Amino acid sequence: MDYVRTKNDELSVSGELAKTAIKLCKEKKSDSETEARYMTLQMLLHDERAAAEAIGEARGEARGEIKGTLKTLISLYLDGIIPREIATTKSGLPESEFLAAADDFKNGKI
Repeated sequence: MDYVRTKNDELSVSGELAKTAIKLCKEKKSDSETEARYMTLQMLLHDERAAAEAIGEARGEARGEIKGTLKTLISLYLDGIIPREIATTKSGLPESEFLAAADDFKNGKI
């Protein structure tokens, strides 16, 4: 395991199992087909990671927009500019959730 972890070709080992493992590792390291499969996998993982990050960013932006819209509606409602019914309808929340969010807004929680 030390050889695999450190990749130290100078590591002295004893025992046939360790010697066989090192020999097989060296063979795999020099195998161009294995290298191509590994690099293809790395590229796939990189692409998947980039796609997942893009999805996460989009979701975060959407949540931020929704939160901003909700805060605006609550502010307009609390300032008496729009009635509760309109603010609740525009928020898309049930009235009880909208009023709870308005209380949180008043208390600085959102």
